[in-house]
Amino acid sequence: MANDAAAAAQGDNGMAAGNSAAEMDELEKDVDQLSNRAAAVNSGLDRLQQQQAASGYGLRGDMVERQASMKSNLYKAEEAMQHHDVARAKKYADMAGKDLEVLERFLGH
Repeated sequence: MANDAAAAAQGDNGMAAGNSAAEMDELEKDVDQLSNRAAAVNSGLDRLQQQQAASGYGLRGDMVERQASMKSNLYKAEEAMQHHDVARAKKYADMAGKDLEVLERFLGH
């Protein structure tokens, strides 16, 4: 009976580890997609900033702020992934995703 309880506990731990690994894989995929979208947004913002600078203008301050927030949140999500902190990675990935949506709308993507 003690062996049955130990086996059941071990099975539960194995399932939790499996779910955690699957969750980490899915989160890694999501963060990779966010990184790719962020690269496209950064390229578009850089191009727009160069065009506006040629005319003596600058990029809107709120968009510069969103871009900095996006980069910071994405960095924190990637760092949390390296430490296998799923909750923190999700939190920052969600925040980076919201920043990305605003920037993509601004750029017309």
